[in-house]
Amino acid sequence: MQCVIYYYIGQLPVAPQSFLLLHHEQRRIDCMEKNKARTYQNSRNWIKHLIIQNQWQVEDFKYNTAGKPIMNTQNQYLSVTHSAQLWAVAFSTVPIGIDCESKTPKNLERFADYFQIKSTHLPDIQKDWMLREAYAKLSGASIMRLRKKSIQSLLDSENIQHRILNLEDYILTLIGQTHHPIDVHTYTLRDILK
Repeated sequence: MQCVIYYYIGQLPVAPQSFLLLHHEQRRIDCMEKNKARTYQNSRNWIKHLIIQNQWQVEDFKYNTAGKPIMNTQNQYLSVTHSAQLWAVAFSTVPIGIDCESKTPKNLERFADYFQIKSTHLPDIQKDWMLREAYAKLSGASIMRLRKKSIQSLLDSENIQHRILNLEDYILTLIGQTHHPIDVHTYTLRDILK
């Protein structure tokens, strides 16, 4: 299974082109402070630009009832994540979910208690948390519904494969619903802007 991930670390540059906002996007922007609205709109322009870059149809880009960005066509899946200064979008022909976090673990002990994670080692807790986040994006389930499931039971079910990538000061976790190992190709937006 092949997956392409585009990412940027730092303030997201202005997308090479602008697109009309979808109804869902406009509703979100209407509720935002001006700078956040501008950043959100720019990130949506980047997603649409990268859909075209990936030789998909931007007209197939939609949001499901939970507000998750999706492709409204067979065998085209995307997932979006951001954390502090990292923004990323993944494209694949199988269902996927991605999550990113800083390599400097935040205070996750409360999540360890809530999700009944046995480890007290912060990097292990962070890995568990990120895998849950990515799995929630893949499955569409609320992360809170995954509370009583061990991460191993999630990874062992439904032909799930995962990869963990180091991107400078960040960790990106990718989960795909496939029998096959995930072949990941990463590109920075700097590569696209050249």
